[in-house]
Amino acid sequence: MTSNEITPAMGDISIVAQAYRLSIKSVRRYADAGRIPRPCRLGRSLRWPLRTGDPATGILDHIEAGCPDLRSIKRGSKK
Repeated sequence: MTSNEITPAMGDISIVAQAYRLSIKSVRRYADAGRIPRPCRLGRSLRWPLRTGDPATGILDHIEAGCPDLRSIKRGSKK
């Protein structure tokens, strides 16, 4: 990455679908079921935090942690 590139902090559903290699419909189902981090609503848009340092809230952190089932870990813990 060069110094001129900006990494976004939030991603839309298409970025999340691409990161997980899922369809957009599957991303919605997984988020509703608590299998992936839930999105934040910004106005009328849904956006997911990409990196927060916590697999329960950040998409890339969740993937790097091996996609743990969020229904079994507490929000805010770094297990």
